[in-house]
Amino acid sequence: NGYYVGLRSRRSRFDSWWVYFFMRNLWNQVSKRALRAPLFWIALAAALGIFAADQNWIWLLALPVLCLFVFRKQRASVVLISGMVLCCALFSLLHHRQIARIAQFPLLPSLAGSGAISVSGKGWLASDTNLRTGKAVRAILVVEELRVRDSLVPLPHQDRVIALIDHPASADLTYGAEISFSGRLRKIEPATSPGAFDPSIYFYRSANAVAEININAGDRCLATGRNHGSALKRYAILSRQWMEKALSYGVKQHHLERNGVILAMALGAREKSPDDVEDFFRLSGTMHIFAVSGLHVGVVAAMFWFVLKWLGFSRRSAVLIIIQAVLFYALLTGMRPSSFRAAVMLSVFLAGFALKRRPSPVNGLGLAALVLLTANTQQLFLPGFQLSFCVVLALILIGTYFSEKLHDPFRIDEFIPKRRVPVWRTRLDQGVKIIAVGSGVSAASWIGSVALMNEHFSGISPVGLVANILMVPIASGIVVIAGISILLFGLKLSFLSAILNHFNLLLATFLSILAQFFAGLPGAHIHTGNETVPKKEMISLDVMGLRGGSAILATTENQTWMIDSGGKLTFRQQVLPLLRERGINRIDCLILTHGDSGHIGAVPYLLHHLTPDLVIESPLKNRARIYPEIREIIEKRGINRIEISAGQKLKWTDNAIWDPLYPGDKDPPTGVADDRCLVLRLRTGPWKILFTFDIGFLLEKQLIEENWYLDSDIWIRGQHSTTQSGTGAFIEKIDPRVVISSHSGFPPHEKLSKEWMAKVKDTGAELITLDEAGCVNLQISDQKIVITPYLGDGEIVLER
Repeated sequence: NGYYVGLRSRRSRFDSWWVYFFMRNLWNQVSKRALRAPLFWIALAAALGIFAADQNWIWLLALPVLCLFVFRKQRASVVLISGMVLCCALFSLLHHRQIARIAQFPLLPSLAGSGAISVSGKGWLASDTNLRTGKAVRAILVVEELRVRDSLVPLPHQDRVIALIDHPASADLTYGAEISFSGRLRKIEPATSPGAFDPSIYFYRSANAVAEININAGDRCLATGRNHGSALKRYAILSRQWMEKALSYGVKQHHLERNGVILAMALGAREKSPDDVEDFFRLSGTMHIFAVSGLHVGVVAAMFWFVLKWLGFSRRSAVLIIIQAVLFYALLTGMRPSSFRAAVMLSVFLAGFALKRRPSPVNGLGLAALVLLTANTQQLFLPGFQLSFCVVLALILIGTYFSEKLHDPFRIDEFIPKRRVPVWRTRLDQGVKIIAVGSGVSAASWIGSVALMNEHFSGISPVGLVANILMVPIASGIVVIAGISILLFGLKLSFLSAILNHFNLLLATFLSILAQFFAGLPGAHIHTGNETVPKKEMISLDVMGLRGGSAILATTENQTWMIDSGGKLTFRQQVLPLLRERGINRIDCLILTHGDSGHIGAVPYLLHHLTPDLVIESPLKNRARIYPEIREIIEKRGINRIEISAGQKLKWTDNAIWDPLYPGDKDPPTGVADDRCLVLRLRTGPWKILFTFDIGFLLEKQLIEENWYLDSDIWIRGQHSTTQSGTGAFIEKIDPRVVISSHSGFPPHEKLSKEWMAKVKDTGAELITLDEAGCVNLQISDQKIVITPYLGDGEIVLER
């Protein structure tokens, strides 16, 4: 035994030395390669320092120092690691100073609640307002002076807020304009549903802002005539407006919305394009085609190179012009991380080309990251920044490898003389090479983005591997034609520009159709969130609604139902993010309550992408404009459809039954959609939950007269569009313990009166409004119901 133990100890010492020498040799190889791209590793150290400062994990700063101590004897690496240590510390201090400055906003403690503060002051607009769309928009406002009730608020420095401007005088406001304003200051609203876009986090990271000010028609919004900001940026904004005019020349009014796709792809004007088209590109995994990225910057650089060489410019002169052009193009499109990163990398590559030195793509990537992080360390936490750099890094590391491996089986033998190779074989080899390069780039891009897409958006698009191969060449052609059209418009050849614009419109329409086709394929986009399946004998309800819209997700252990889809606003901001977060890719049943666009406006999307097995609706005629499209999709996809009315029972699970209470034998009291609405009651175990949706006074009276058993533990309701609802007699008939109601300042009929809310509370019931609570989750078991608002700290527990 002693010999065996001694043998093991000697062997373990041998293994330790072997591991040490192996790791040391590996580090030597890595350090040699690292020295070829030192800026990449320095940028990585900068990111580490920023992350450590943001999370208060100061111990992370010791990692570069530890590397310096361990490898201090390797002269080739000591300079690089010293630079990493210094850069890590500097960026950590820079980020700490930046977040400390944001926290010094003077009214931040007063904004802790959900109220607003009336303020006035002076400031200037630090972003393009995009008020040409005719809608209220957000702009970054740099506050120079701030008053609360005529009392001057001391500002330690110029703070940024997000200005939501809906004012008649706003049409004259542009970037850099100084304004005198008044309005209501409040915290930036957070996400209202799990997995949803969070404006408070986004503007905190991108604009260093923690508050927003609403400037409406009754407030003061006067331009003082003084301009601030960068003259170059102001010129870029004016240039973009002129280019938008050039690309829209000759396009008819009813085609301008489709022309917005070209403006988004060529100039980054995404506010001009329809939301549903943007969704198609996102679902098909081709969002980088739609938004300005490295592809567009490369196409612009190639166009300039071709023109300048045709005009006889020398290589050095052409390179200098192209570098300035691509940097200005990045500024023109809004200085997004993807476009600026591509412009910097391309500039580094071209500079090396002009100096006859072989540049390092990874080094250029590191330089672009350092420039962006120096401008704003918060960009490290934005999905766009992370996706841009990870995708390009994947292209550099594995894109060429994939392309060569795909091309190798079809490559012409190098030892065969070219004169012996038939022309058709040469053409075949060239075609295969193009396909191989496209496939390799597509695969590398997908691999570089899949983890981040899953982390930030709880979804991946496998179809993007194929869609990119077909759509990237078309997108490149659109950008090239757009550039030629702008040039012709500038040369006063407007008629030729109009012809190219119409042809480009056809290409953009075809590209949008391709995006819609790929997005509609089975399994094109997969929601990858953590699916939370309710335990056996439990039911989960998620109640959502914005501005009168409504949707309810109802799930059991093996069933997923939807009651309505909500309108486009509710669906995009609450329903779809919740489906992604829960990893739900299919629903079993969809219930349509009535023909209100706020309730069924997004049903076509649900039918296309989540394809239920069954659709349940009222026998009353649905007069919604979108309903014919819904019926067409139901019939085309062969979805079962049934109608239910009062007196029937709909079994959901062994322990849960839906009771339709309306419509019955009587005709609707009016022709309004809200008076042709399903009324449902869910019975599960000892609990009863009543869903009245948008019914009004007349229908409530009819239900009382018909002596339906309305008593329920929870009442989930909406607002009638024209008449009052929720009368005292109806509340008394239900006798609820909890009321969940829609409530919104706009449109006016969605606002609950203070008298009605007091009336509900006088009955002893808890009132939850969707504007303050966001998405409300109900976990129902035989023993209790746990009601959890997404916004807020408390939860309500009902027990028997």
